[in-house]
Amino acid sequence: MHALSITPVVGLPQVNGWSQVVDRVYARIHLVAVVAIQGDSAGSLGRDVVTQILEQQPFNAQTAYELVENLSEYSQSRGCQLSLTLILISEGRCILTSRFGSVWLKRQNKVGALVEADSETALIQGSAHSEDIFICATQTAHQFLPAIELQFGQGFDVDGVITSIVPAVHSLPESATAALAFINITPAVSLRESSDDGDNTYQNQVQLEPGLTRPRSTVQPTQSYIPIQLRTTASDSSPEEVQDDRPTESRVIDLDEEFSETKNLENTQLKLFSQASQGDEVAQQPTIEIPSVNTMQSEGNLSPENLKKTGSSILKFLVNIKSKVALPFILLSRLFSKRTYVDSRQSKKFLWWVIGGLIIVAGLLGSGGYYLWQLKNQRAFAEELVAPFVTQLQQIQVVAENDPVTARQELEAALSNLVALQAQYSETGQAPVIKKIDEVLAQVRAVQQEISGRDQFSELPIFYDLRLASSDFVTSLATRQGDKAVFIDSQKKQLIVLDLASKQINSVAIESIDSVTAVSPLSEEAIAALANGVFSVALTADSQPATVKEVGDSNRAATLINTFGTYVYVFNPEKRNIYRYSEVDGKYSDPIGWLQAPLGVPFETVKSLMIDGDVWMSTSVGEILKFTAGKSTNFSITGMEEPFSSTVFLFTQEDTTNLYALEPEKKRVVIISKTGQFIREVRSDSLTSATNFFVSEQTGKAFAVSGSIVYEVAL
Repeated sequence: MHALSITPVVGLPQVNGWSQVVDRVYARIHLVAVVAIQGDSAGSLGRDVVTQILEQQPFNAQTAYELVENLSEYSQSRGCQLSLTLILISEGRCILTSRFGSVWLKRQNKVGALVEADSETALIQGSAHSEDIFICATQTAHQFLPAIELQFGQGFDVDGVITSIVPAVHSLPESATAALAFINITPAVSLRESSDDGDNTYQNQVQLEPGLTRPRSTVQPTQSYIPIQLRTTASDSSPEEVQDDRPTESRVIDLDEEFSETKNLENTQLKLFSQASQGDEVAQQPTIEIPSVNTMQSEGNLSPENLKKTGSSILKFLVNIKSKVALPFILLSRLFSKRTYVDSRQSKKFLWWVIGGLIIVAGLLGSGGYYLWQLKNQRAFAEELVAPFVTQLQQIQVVAENDPVTARQELEAALSNLVALQAQYSETGQAPVIKKIDEVLAQVRAVQQEISGRDQFSELPIFYDLRLASSDFVTSLATRQGDKAVFIDSQKKQLIVLDLASKQINSVAIESIDSVTAVSPLSEEAIAALANGVFSVALTADSQPATVKEVGDSNRAATLINTFGTYVYVFNPEKRNIYRYSEVDGKYSDPIGWLQAPLGVPFETVKSLMIDGDVWMSTSVGEILKFTAGKSTNFSITGMEEPFSSTVFLFTQEDTTNLYALEPEKKRVVIISKTGQFIREVRSDSLTSATNFFVSEQTGKAFAVSGSIVYEVAL
């Protein structure tokens, strides 16, 4: 009899993932199931699946195969994917069936795959030997099997392998669907015979392992097949054993040849499974028969002549041994003798020094060899330990090219796990492991800095100097209209249009407008100017400003203007509202108060007004406010180390993807998603005196204006 030891490894739970290792004994059959479910309501479905497995109690190949098929269809009907491996073990026989799962076998010094199942249910049947280890894995955990094979090859036991892979299993993004079971067949410590009282008791009880509440069973694999084509077999096994029944559709596979081809082993002595013709026979171990004295006498082995020959051979053998080892024995005898030998070339004291030196050298060599062996093992273990983090780091670098926010979040999680791992192994004193963890930790921090989105420049490149258009031009206001930038010098009443692609300039006269306080795009070839009323300015050299709305209560004290579609919005802190004009047949309607809850607006500190469908405002104390349909909407920024605290100039339009903020006091331009996630930050001394700010995502640049200099910031 053999004892069966099952050790589970299960990932961390998640909302849409669930896994479990089931261990059950009934009717002298030991059932082990490795289950993983992915999808909505995975946890509740998983409990249903486990309940059905325990209630069905399959007893042969046919019932095991049908159970896996039925549970797979049931899971698909619930919108989930099931990874299930089922093993039945009894009386030296085993049945393995799996769907979206794997089963590997370690026998002596060799490890090979028995089952690699995907969308078709696979089934094998056979026997097992003492000291065999079956490794069952879900589809997610399959990636760890090569590493497990390597560690077994390096001499690790089951506990050592499990200790090394648990951190990797827990660090997987899909950890909830990763599960493994190590089934170790060992000789039983004690055996107790008892009567079979029912389906849930053993006839042969084995000594329980510590912490178990029921006996462990045993196995011996013999034959395998995967359901593909029609095949029928007969079975003479009793209902109490795992029977040799097979489903009607199967394909016989010679697993001896398959394992040998996979591992490139020639003339292997390891017989994983016998041919189908061998049935349920178990290979017998060779025995050595020692003949008795009577037998030897009957065969003439004790004749005087034979005894003489035997004695002569023994004497020659002893003389040969003496000739080879005599000298060391003589030296040792002289060392411990009180006699003085005439032929002694060295004194006893010298011999003691020689022997002591040899012992010390041997000890040093042995210690050095052991140290090197231990060092090699620790380095190999360290490589395996950090391998999942290295792979994850490579994946994060790829993700960062298109989605830096997600990459930063994943990198932060990896960094936390590595720091915890570093603290764990710092207490063990394993220098190679600690050194390797530190190396990977340094790589993670370097990538974190690389994708952090925080850049520092002493000076920004100059995109254009407006003094080339007008020698004493000083920018008061600026905006972007399509592929053109518009700059206004309010004191000189001069407007300059700059083509962002060709850098061609054009001047427009605005002498007829007094005291322009704000500008914004109006149409494809015109801007809106807020002054003594609202004006439209065409961006052509010979154009003249046209009145959009006469001065009135709605715009007399207005400080900001912006447009969206056919609407013009003006921000009036004195009236404590935002007024909207609607264009109908080329004329603009009377103003309508747009804010429905103006009490929450800090009118005295608002510095910019931007509209992209929602209304965005920024303040002199670093606030960014969002309004939808006249009401305040919650908006907060995440992932930014240093929050805004001073005057912020905001820019966004209907055709821009993100929000762009200029904070001159902090010398920075910050890019934020419209959901509030920090994307990137650029700092430079050139931004200290910037007073105007706009962005062109088409050219991939943001522009900060200081006096007559237009700086560019690569997005």
